Amino acid sequence: MPRAVTFLRLRPAASVSAIGAATRRKEGTTTLEVDGPTTDEVAGAHEGGLLVASRDPGTGDAWVLSAASAVDILDSPPAAWRLTITDEGADEAVLDALARTRARFLRVGRSHVAGAKDLAGLPGLGRPRVSVFVDSVDDALAAVDAGAEDLLLRDWDTERLGGLREALPRRLVERTAFD
Repeated sequence: MPRAVTFLRLRPAASVSAIGAATRRKEGTTTLEVDGPTTDEVAGAHEGGLLVASRDPGTGDAWVLSAASAVDILDSPPAAWRLTITDEGADEAVLDALARTRARFLRVGRSHVAGAKDLAGLPGLGRPRVSVFVDSVDDALAAVDAGAEDLLLRDWDTERLGGLREALPRRLVERTAFD
């Protein structure tokens, strides 16, 4: 039986404040992705009810790192369940980062889902989920058909989410910033 498709209500942000986080939370967002948030920004996001996915492994609740960045921090690696590797660089580098970090998610562009599915399915990687941003129900269905198991949703209201749930042949489960 195939695994459920997970989704995360994620919104990229340049900075974070408690008021901005509270506003985004009311809109349905659960996680903000920020390049290098300060400790105060992370605290503000938490106060506003959101988690922070950071591109800086020193801050945030979860981390979104390139393969090279993930390998660079192996002396003090973050917990695998808090880590997403982005599909940037050669397949060998991405494969190395996945194998060495055991990251739970591999984020790719929509045109790379099928290749990422093959890569993530290799033995010894812990079965990371292929994760992709989608903008519509049709995009989501195409991504899942190609092998995505995790959908990143920006600004999806309850109606669109319900439409996706009805259209998917598999169970759809919301997740947090980490697995």
